[in-house]
Amino acid sequence: MDQEKEGSQRPGSPEEWVANLSSTLRALKERAELLPTLQTELERLRAENQALQERLRQPDHSGELERLRSENQELKQQVTELESTSPSLPAEVVPPLPAPSSEESRILHAALTSSLGMIWEELGRLKQRLEHTEENLAALPAGSSGPELRPLPGIAQAAQVMQRLTSAAKTEAPPAEPAPPSSLEEVPPEVVAAGRAAARAAFVPEPPPPAEARPQPPQAETTATFVPPYGRPIEVRRETQLPYTHTEARAASEPAFPVPAEAKLVPAPAPQLAKPTTWQRVWKWLKEN
Repeated sequence: MDQEKEGSQRPGSPEEWVANLSSTLRALKERAELLPTLQTELERLRAENQALQERLRQPDHSGELERLRSENQELKQQVTELESTSPSLPAEVVPPLPAPSSEESRILHAALTSSLGMIWEELGRLKQRLEHTEENLAALPAGSSGPELRPLPGIAQAAQVMQRLTSAAKTEAPPAEPAPPSSLEEVPPEVVAAGRAAARAAFVPEPPPPAEARPQPPQAETTATFVPPYGRPIEVRRETQLPYTHTEARAASEPAFPVPAEAKLVPAPAPQLAKPTTWQRVWKWLKEN
């Protein structure tokens, strides 16, 4: 009996083998339930690996991105130059054209006006898209290829319309007069020299008159008599040349006249009152009587 008990408790007993097999079967069953999930995850990883390999096989687009950035900057500069040529003209206003004279000119005028309006609107939209593209390019990290950039629509159409309008204006418009030179570099040097000589001759100041022709101040006499309005005349001796003043000029122009010593001021007559009216005389007579 003791030997049978010891045999049943050994590791190699049937009970232990059954317990081990049961645990192994449960583990295998759990792993079999996880198998579809693992297969799905494996397929996803394979797809991502394939996409990464295809992306690695593609060439680097950093040079193309730099070229597109430079072209975008040039287009933005051209739009800025177009706006600077007419700074006072808002985007919604069409530049004025000369008044038409005939029926054909009216038709051409209407066509040019509508075309210019379309071009002006297209330029406004182009500027907005250029600014938006510039912001997107600035937001991209350095060295990245970025999204696929396509040429902006409408640029080629606007260029064709401008070329067609330019050719039509050249054929219809009369020959324009030659524009005046914009700087002195375009003017012949002999013309510039002649103009400068004429201007110099026009602005040369007149030479001063000779010393003999200049007005001399009046020479003061050795003795002069000053006659005041009242009182006796006063004799003044002058030994030096005095400047010519306004007082001397007035004294020389006014004649001297004798004033008696007993001259007195005559009082002004008293102001005369106005004569009384008839009613005032009647009222006075009534008051007195």
